[in-house]
Amino acid sequence: MFIGLNWWLAAAALASFVTFAIHTFVGTGQIARPLLDPGLKLSSVSRYTNYYCWHLVTITLLAQAACFAWAALPSRAPDLAVLATVLAAGFLAWNITLNLWRRLPIAVAPQWVFFAPITILGAVGLATW
Repeated sequence: MFIGLNWWLAAAALASFVTFAIHTFVGTGQIARPLLDPGLKLSSVSRYTNYYCWHLVTITLLAQAACFAWAALPSRAPDLAVLATVLAAGFLAWNITLNLWRRLPIAVAPQWVFFAPITILGAVGLATW
């Protein structure tokens, strides 16, 4: 089963899954759940749009891990790895842009720490396809 496995893409799958797990099991309590606090001064539209988007990211991170995992297997389509790598690169680029634009401290928006390795692993995995 491991003969012909693209280990770079497998590592990208693992990194994506770890990111999904941290997002889901750590971030949800710190970021998503407080959005439902009735004492939070947000309109219903803003509150539930942000809550909805949080869960869209959750689904996207799990799908990204699945895309990398499937593409890592022998004789599988690299187009899934291309998609997952482009998504990771886009998330990385937006995080860096936001941090620079808004002059945010790293602790406020540290997502680049997750997406830089995923992007690199995906790109190397595609280069070694």
